Amino acid sequence: MATQNPKGQRTVQYHSNDFDFEEWRAEVETRELCVPSTAEAARAHTSGDQSHAWERFHNQHNRGVFFKERRYLLVEFPELSPATTRGKQTSVLEIGCGSGSSVMPLIKGNPDLNVYACDFSAQAVGTAKQAVDALNAPPYRSCLFVCDIATQAVASCLATSLLEVGGADPDPDPGPDTDPEPDPDPEPDPDPDLDPNPDSPLQQSTPVVDHPGLDTHPDPDSDPDTGPDPGSPLEQSTPGVDHLLMVFVLSALHPRDMLAAMVNAVEALRPGGCVLFRDYGLYDLTMLRFPPSQKVEDKLYMRQDGTLSYFFTKEDVAALCADAGLILVEFDYCCVQLVNRKNGKPMRRVFVHARMMKPE
Repeated sequence: MATQNPKGQRTVQYHSNDFDFEEWRAEVETRELCVPSTAEAARAHTSGDQSHAWERFHNQHNRGVFFKERRYLLVEFPELSPATTRGKQTSVLEIGCGSGSSVMPLIKGNPDLNVYACDFSAQAVGTAKQAVDALNAPPYRSCLFVCDIATQAVASCLATSLLEVGGADPDPDPGPDTDPEPDPDPEPDPDPDLDPNPDSPLQQSTPVVDHPGLDTHPDPDSDPDTGPDPGSPLEQSTPGVDHLLMVFVLSALHPRDMLAAMVNAVEALRPGGCVLFRDYGLYDLTMLRFPPSQKVEDKLYMRQDGTLSYFFTKEDVAALCADAGLILVEFDYCCVQLVNRKNGKPMRRVFVHARMMKPE
């Protein structure tokens, strides 16, 4: 499948059925490439901290978008395409944005999208913000923030971040003795989303940027003494985003944390909205390249830098969907065959694609 991109970009080719998954699965299992986990890898995981491991990763790769821009997302998920939105303001929240490889093509590829994104790595969010700022898009079209989806309420983090976003100089009157021209200030100020100071002028007087489709202003009918219901923070301030994008994010968590992360994320989605999911599938090339010493448990591996990688089956995704209270609209294996340019050998990639709807 192909789609036309804005002028100056190549046409995106989207592949999903280059080979049959069940045939590939039988071939791999015949080779007896499945090996038991090792005590060494299991011990390494119990002593590690995934947030710290990913922070180290992004600190090492902080000079730009580390992964290639995922322009295929506008084809894989038609909900994000300008042919579908047709001028209607549509909000999408990406969970686990990394350095911006999904945020960038969404903002550039569809002017109707307001793209919000979070990651538990402050370094990754900072890198993504720099890339987004370079696009010079209107401020309301993006909001990036730090959030640990396994332990924090994503809806609350999003609502707080939207309220903190400002679009004007907190001191609009420079006085007669100052230069009336704005200071370009190539060095960005400390990120208020990461360590907000309630006493700073920015926190006190920066005007709020309107985000079409999301009501970031307090409910006038709410009781100021009791405050919002902590069980549903987004319901008090926004109707929820239209779409939730979860691309190669749950695979970075331990399986025991996946359901909590999914539930936390879905709280930020409006009823009737969709979770757009893509992640590593069983017997993907990456899985087969791991040595036995890096296997933690079934389908779970640890890279040398301490980060985890899980490889999903369709059954895994269906179970997560049901346990999170979602309706599974579609899901399948995406089987993509590439060719190594150096040696000409085929490389078989396996991903799980799914669309899940939050009940009305």
